[in-house]
Amino acid sequence: MAETVLCDSQGRPVEERILELARAWPADLIVMGTHGRRGVGRALLGRCAEGVIRQSNVPVLLARAA
Repeated sequence: MAETVLCDSQGRPVEERILELARAWPADLIVMGTHGRRGVGRALLGRCAEGVIRQSNVPVLLARAA
């Protein structure tokens, strides 16, 4: 069964809030959307997804936008 949550970042970095909620849930998997950019665009706009991937204790699935 899949469950979702929509929340406010409460003024903190988004990746920090996502990881906090995943730990409190407790989540088995984090699924996130991404822009699928490469190169400089990825460096500038992929910060949130990359932060979650690097710090998560559970698997992270990135779904690239069409």
